[in-house]
Amino acid sequence: MRKLLSLLVVCLSLSVSTLAQSLDQSANGREMKGAFTFARAMELVYGSYDYSQMLSRWTPRQTKQPTKSFDVWSLMDMPYVENGTAKHLVITTASPQTTDPTGYTCHSCAPLIGLVLFEKMSDRWVVEASDLQFGNYGAFGQPPPFSLAPIGTGRYGLMMTTSFGSTGEWEKSVTIIIPTKGKFLKAFSVQTEGSSGWNCSENVAEGQRNDCFSYDGDVDMLPSSGSEYFDLLVTKRVYRSFSKKQPIGTTVTRYRFEGSKYLLEK
Repeated sequence: MRKLLSLLVVCLSLSVSTLAQSLDQSANGREMKGAFTFARAMELVYGSYDYSQMLSRWTPRQTKQPTKSFDVWSLMDMPYVENGTAKHLVITTASPQTTDPTGYTCHSCAPLIGLVLFEKMSDRWVVEASDLQFGNYGAFGQPPPFSLAPIGTGRYGLMMTTSFGSTGEWEKSVTIIIPTKGKFLKAFSVQTEGSSGWNCSENVAEGQRNDCFSYDGDVDMLPSSGSEYFDLLVTKRVYRSFSKKQPIGTTVTRYRFEGSKYLLEK
């Protein structure tokens, strides 16, 4: 009997822990009646909203980092219609509460990004997919750019553009984020711009220094036969000069969505 009671206690503890983690990660199923507004959405998802400061103060029980308390701002609200249903895709950016007078502004200070998708159901707005701790992206306390992207016929996702530079090198990446089955998936990521070479001038001549190179590229979406998701066409051009006059090589690769991510087309 004692062993059975002990087992029940352990199972209950695990269930509570899992629930806490789920609530700190997800807002799925929460709903609000009436008009959709940023403030009401933030209050629903994070439990409170300071109308004077235009932010939520959030203390999750479990986080992916040591910080426990955050100031959360609504970064973007992207309304759209998908298959006849009105939706709002909300992006939030959170910075840890700190007593540092300089704030959260260091080079490696990347805000915590949250993603919440609302769906209109009759007179209610219901959270269809969410990830309140999607990941830390950006620099100097500022989030990266996001844009709404058509990822299929009547289907939308997010495109996130991140960049990083250090010790003479620079790179920019594009990430495709897809809401599916109540979550947000980082389905694809590729570097679309970059450079390398220490002390290379913008006006360095072609072929003058072999250790200097740069590249740029594009990510285009194309209809795909037999798939509800578009294919991705990635074009990359390589240069021997930062002045980018003529590429010395160009590659074009196609990716197809398979299950949960984009894979190189065979």
